[in-house]
Amino acid sequence: MIGVVLGAGVYWLYQRYNSAPVNSPGEQMTISVYFAKSEPTDIAIVSVKRTIPKTVAVATAAMQELLKGPTDAEKAQGLSTAINSGTILNYVRIENGVATVDFNDRFDFQMGGSARVMAINQQILKTLTQFPTIKTIKLTINQGERPANLEP
Repeated sequence: MIGVVLGAGVYWLYQRYNSAPVNSPGEQMTISVYFAKSEPTDIAIVSVKRTIPKTVAVATAAMQELLKGPTDAEKAQGLSTAINSGTILNYVRIENGVATVDFNDRFDFQMGGSARVMAINQQILKTLTQFPTIKTIKLTINQGERPANLEP
């Protein structure tokens, strides 16, 4: 009996943190996403608040917001994203403080430049580590087929 209860609990936790966002109708929450801003000698990573439907899958929802890129108003403030357009999020899975974030192969297509690679990494890392269950990230491509290639 204890095994059944324990197994159900583990399954519930797995589903809670590894499934598509589950929205609570009408309720909203505020998250941060991070975009790049060119400075005279560097690229700054800047926090932007977004209001989204409340969900238990906050990491997935945050990544979906990040991939939308900056709004027109944010672009007017000089914000941009270093992430390739056309990048699709396949999943976010969290285990032992590590968020494995899987994308389609557009994510690391024609990757280059150390400043850009650093900006991409920081945009994702900062967006996800705002949540207490995430300490670091692992980036993969096509359902874990290979690690993402973020080499300059």
